[in-house]
Amino acid sequence: MEGAKEGMVLWYRVVLPSQFPFVAAVKLLLQLPLLHQAPASWSIWLIGMVSGYPMGTLTASEMYQKGKMTRESLTPLAAYANMAGPLFVIGTVGSLLQNTVLGYWLLLTHWVSAGTLFWFSAWRMKRNDMAAGRLSKEGQVALPLSPLGQLLGNAVGETAELMLKVCGFITLFSVLQQWLPGWIGALLEMTNGIRWLAESKLGLTEKLVLCSFLLGFSGFCIILQSFAAAKAPLDTKQYIICKCKQGVLGAALMWGICQFFRM
Repeated sequence: MEGAKEGMVLWYRVVLPSQFPFVAAVKLLLQLPLLHQAPASWSIWLIGMVSGYPMGTLTASEMYQKGKMTRESLTPLAAYANMAGPLFVIGTVGSLLQNTVLGYWLLLTHWVSAGTLFWFSAWRMKRNDMAAGRLSKEGQVALPLSPLGQLLGNAVGETAELMLKVCGFITLFSVLQQWLPGWIGALLEMTNGIRWLAESKLGLTEKLVLCSFLLGFSGFCIILQSFAAAKAPLDTKQYIICKCKQGVLGAALMWGICQFFRM
């Protein structure tokens, strides 16, 4: 019961207010023809960067369903575009570390690590698609425009349903963390893992490096949330490997920053 209550409070106080407005806005944008005229990679990257988990993966799956990318491109782009939101990194993580400036540094390494891997994968996949002749006619998808009230209602309804699923995942994994503390619990659920790191006796450099890894990896709770939100054939093994790469690169960048500024 304590674990369940902690998970629900975490969802209500941190996840819901920081994600609901962004997710609803993205859901609305995804119904408009304008978004689908832009290159798919740019849309996926920008939405994932500002919206937080699990919108990067959700947007990639929407683009895949509309024929904007191949199946081979889907999993790596969906993984690397699935990033923590700026409000969460700066506000929540920065507050847990008792210094919001550290939140900006973590956000920088998070974006750079994800961006490096995302754009390298996008470039490589585009070359492969061009060589195989599989590029679709990007930017020519025509979507019927419904009344604004209907579009907004659909966006809010789908967002509310998604937020309830997220609440269920966080509550379940918060219960599991009662029996799996420490690093195992941190890998299961990222937010409580970062709180555990912030309260540990580790030095500041170690805390920042490990927090950067957790933000990149995101934790199995968020990975499963992303799979539940996406309605596309994601490769589970490849997705987890991509998130591990992102976590390691983010941790390496943060370690370099800490060494340069002697944190």
